Amino acid sequence: MDRSAHLRRVLPSLLEQDYPSYSVYVVDNSSTDGAASVFEELRSPRLEVLCRPRPRYFSLAASRNCGIRYSFSDLCLFMDADMSFAGREHLSRLVSQFRHDDRVDHDWFARWRRDCGYGDVTPGRPPPQLGPARRVYCHCLGSPLLVDRRAIQAIGGYDESLTDWGYEDTDLCGRLELCGFGRIEMEPVVHLTHEASLRVVNYALKDPPSSWQRNRLRSYRTIAAFGCVSPAPRFPGRSAWIEIDGRRWDGAVAPQQHWEMPDERNGEGRAAAARATP
Repeated sequence: MDRSAHLRRVLPSLLEQDYPSYSVYVVDNSSTDGAASVFEELRSPRLEVLCRPRPRYFSLAASRNCGIRYSFSDLCLFMDADMSFAGREHLSRLVSQFRHDDRVDHDWFARWRRDCGYGDVTPGRPPPQLGPARRVYCHCLGSPLLVDRRAIQAIGGYDESLTDWGYEDTDLCGRLELCGFGRIEMEPVVHLTHEASLRVVNYALKDPPSSWQRNRLRSYRTIAAFGCVSPAPRFPGRSAWIEIDGRRWDGAVAPQQHWEMPDERNGEGRAAAARATP
């Protein structure tokens, strides 16, 4: 949302990876700072722009859920507009980490809470039955996250009740851990340097520490009440409308049709899924 200058700098790196099959989905909250010209300038078969109605305030959770809902992939790698890769092989290394790295930490969230002096988090309901055989996710400081699509959809994606800035990724990692997933320390991505005020410019609350703490407490209460599945709407990330590469769709029926995985028996769904990102 109004981060066109950053997108112009990071998209070339994202679009030039040597990984054989992936797409870059940019969720644009109807930016007003010339984003369309950036997308036109950097046009690529790998680039898909998902434009949704402009909200009054930015929501990272709703934006990332929109990216999940209107994309097809086996894996989902989430990055912010100020993040890029260190070299053309970076994405390949991250996927290799996800598939093969045995340095899996199943106690990261619980240990982090203890180290911070926070209390235990006990889910209010039993965790859902999740399908992925390799129960891991890759994560590093600053919110980049690589996860199996089946896992993130089974727990309802990002918690859209976490408004303003901060803690959305930690909440998701915590819910995955409570479902038996282990964390792999991801190779860091490249962060652009910019003023801290830019992080919160499109949020209602402009004080990052207060916003982060508010979301943390809300996350704990939500997990205690609803368990590991986000209490977001039935179809998180749903929009009144969605514009995909210039074509406007009703937000309820755009290509994926459902928050759940495309039906294996649905030939049309599988054909679309053949364009899978990582």
